[in-house]
Amino acid sequence: MPLAGMHFHSRVFGFNTPRYVILAVLVVITAYFYWNGDVGTAIILTAVWLVIGAFNIAVDANKQRLRISALWIPLKTFALADIKEIELLTDTVFPERASLGINIVNGAWSYHAGPATMQINTHDGRRIRVSAQNPEALLNLVDNRFPSSPVAFQT
Repeated sequence: MPLAGMHFHSRVFGFNTPRYVILAVLVVITAYFYWNGDVGTAIILTAVWLVIGAFNIAVDANKQRLRISALWIPLKTFALADIKEIELLTDTVFPERASLGINIVNGAWSYHAGPATMQINTHDGRRIRVSAQNPEALLNLVDNRFPSSPVAFQT
C-alpha cells in the first residue's frame, strides 16, 4: 500500500542516459543477433532488457515515514524522526554509477539504479544511499517535519 505523500523514482539508469535510449540500443542489438541466427544470445539480451526496463528504486515519503522499494517491493521503512541528516551526493564510485541493484558501497547500503543521489544517516548509525529523481524535494519534506528541527543537511 503506497504512502500518501511524495513518490520518487530512480533518476536514470547507468550513465545519466534515459532508460528508453539504453533499451532501444539493446533491442537493436538483440534483433541483430536474432536475425543472424544466434537465438541463444538474443534470448539472453531479451532477459537483460526486460530487467533494465522493469528495475526501479522508489522512495515514498509522507510527514511521518519514509519507505524505500525496489521492483515495487518495500525493503526499508523508517520514521522521519529517526533521520539524523541527509547528504546530497555529487560524486559516486564507478561501480555504483555503472550498475543497478542493492549492495554495500563505502560502508552504507546502496539502493540504486545508476548513481545514488543522496545518503540518509539515521540516529542509530545506519547509512543508506538511494538514487531518487528529485532528492531536493525529499530533503525539503524532511526539513519541514518539525518547525524548529536542528537536523543538519549537507550538500
